Amino acid sequence: SDPSIFLVPEILHTCHKFFFNHVLMWCKAVVGVEELDLRFQALPICAGYHHLTHGICHVKQMTGQEHCEIQGTVVAAIVGALPPGFWCTVCAMVDFIY
Repeated sequence: SDPSIFLVPEILHTCHKFFFNHVLMWCKAVVGVEELDLRFQALPICAGYHHLTHGICHVKQMTGQEHCEIQGTVVAAIVGALPPGFWCTVCAMVDFIY
């Protein structure tokens, strides 16, 4: 029997995993860990969102809701720190996931 028939990847989980294993790591490498944390801390507090008061780079474990909030706010955090082509690419990837 063919494994591709019964081991079908879940696209949503795969996309979220790709974001945290690759896209967020690219942002950390280009912006810098400390700068990225400062930018997440500087984002305005919004009702319905968990404000990441200590940044994102030191967190070892997160809930699925926190993952979604990071994906939803990463573009706002990196705009101005990176060339427009880079953050447009990140924005396109986040748009694809959602």
